[in-house]
Amino acid sequence: MGGRGAGGGGKGGGGGGIAKVDADKLNIEIETTDWSTNAVADYKSQIKSGKKIMPVGVDKTNPSRVVDGNHRAAAYKELGRKVPVMKINRVKFIQDAAKYGERTAFQMQGWK
Repeated sequence: MGGRGAGGGGKGGGGGGIAKVDADKLNIEIETTDWSTNAVADYKSQIKSGKKIMPVGVDKTNPSRVVDGNHRAAAYKELGRKVPVMKINRVKFIQDAAKYGERTAFQMQGWK
């Protein structure tokens, strides 16, 4: 399973904007492990409480491909909600995440 899309600008060649898409349009890939089950449950709790969480990062050239956020996407899907996604430059995101961490990589691609 896993993927997504949105927007137009932002640093690092990312999409910059956030769109909401049906979870069924994403290729969501997660393993069925206790850790994954717990991660999805935690995200579901955060979503239900209204906490702002990072959008799911999808490849700007293939918006059904989730680059980052499979567990977040699965949580939205299980809740029957649309998934907030941001199109990102997959290669640049991976490089930035390796250097600076996931949150900073998203910020460099235009998420605030």
